[in-house]
Amino acid sequence: MTVKYGTLRRHSSLDLCVQRALRLLLLCDEGSLLNQDDLVIVHRHASGDDTISEYRNAIGRAISHAAAIPDEKLVLFSGAGLSRRHLLLPSWYELLEDVLDHIESKCPLDFFLQRSGNLIDAAKDISIAVHEWAWSEGKGEFPEELYAGNLSHVNFLKHIVAGKVSSATQKINESNGPALPEEIAALGNLEFENIVTTNYDQFWELLFGFSPTHGLDSTFRSSEAGVNVVKIHGCVTAPSSMVLLPEDYDNYSLRHKYIFSKLLVCFAEHPVLFVGYSLSDPDIIELIVETAKALRKTYLENVFVLSMGNEPEALIGESARFNVLSGSGSADVNLIETSEFEWVYRAFSKTSRGAQQ
Repeated sequence: MTVKYGTLRRHSSLDLCVQRALRLLLLCDEGSLLNQDDLVIVHRHASGDDTISEYRNAIGRAISHAAAIPDEKLVLFSGAGLSRRHLLLPSWYELLEDVLDHIESKCPLDFFLQRSGNLIDAAKDISIAVHEWAWSEGKGEFPEELYAGNLSHVNFLKHIVAGKVSSATQKINESNGPALPEEIAALGNLEFENIVTTNYDQFWELLFGFSPTHGLDSTFRSSEAGVNVVKIHGCVTAPSSMVLLPEDYDNYSLRHKYIFSKLLVCFAEHPVLFVGYSLSDPDIIELIVETAKALRKTYLENVFVLSMGNEPEALIGESARFNVLSGSGSADVNLIETSEFEWVYRAFSKTSRGAQQ
C-alpha cells in the first residue's frame, strides 16, 4: 500500500496526520479493508473545531446528494452496537459466558473457543452442554413443550439467551432509561422506509413503539403503512426464530438470496445508513459488494456506514468514500467516523425534510 500526503499547512499538524495514517493502516490489518492500492490523506487548513466543522459539512453535503435518488426516505441497518450504545446490552461473548455461568459449567468459554475457533461455532458446542443440563439439573427452568422429541435441542440455548436479553433490556428501560437520550430523540425524528436489524432485542419496540416482523416471512412494505422493522435474525419474543448457530446463518442471514433480493430494492431507491456494525463484519461487507455488483456500480453514493470513533482531523481524499473488499470484489461507500451520532441523524433528518418541501 502506498500512502500519499497532501499539503501540510502547519508543522504541528504532522503528528496528527501521521497518527491518522497509522490508525487507518491498523484498521486495514484488522479487516476494515481500505483500498490497498492507494490511500490519500489530505490535511486542510486545520485548527481544531474548524477542521471538525469542515468534516461535518462535507458529510452533510454527501448526505444531501443522496437525497437526489428516487425516494429520500431512509433505510436503516441496525446492528448490535446500537443496542449496546443505548441499552448497554451484553456482547455475544458476554452472553455466552453468562449462559455457561447459568448452567454452572465446569468449562469456561475459552475451552469451547479453543475447540471451535469462533463464537458462532462455540455456541453450537455450548448448545449441547445446555441440552444436557436441561434434561438434568435444569429441567424445571424450561417450558414443557421444549422437551418434545420433534424439537431441536438448540431451543434450550435460545430460550436462555432470549430470557437474558429481555431481562437486560427491561432492566435498563425501567431504571434510568436509555443512554444518550438526545441521540434517541434525533433518531426518532428520521423518516424511515424500513429498518433492517440483525438484533434480537426489543430496542425499536420499547423505545419507538414500532412493530417488527422477522425471518423469511418479513415483508418490506411501503412506509405508508408505517415504519417496518425487519428482524432478519429473529426476536427474543420468539426464541426459536433467533439466529445463533451456523445452520441458522445458512437459512436466515443477510446473504440469503431471498432476503438479498428484497434488500436490493432498498439500495437502489433509498439513502441507506448502517449503524452499530463493525467495518470488518463479513456479512455487511459481502452485502455491500454484492449490491454494487448487482447494480453495476463501483461506488454506492447513497450508502453510509456510521462508525464509532474520533472524528478525523484530516479528510481521506476529497470525499467520505471508503473502499470495502471481499473475496468476490470491492465497492466504495461513504464512511462517517464520529463518537457523537446526533449530528449525523440531524443531517439525514434535515435532508429528508428539505426533499419534501
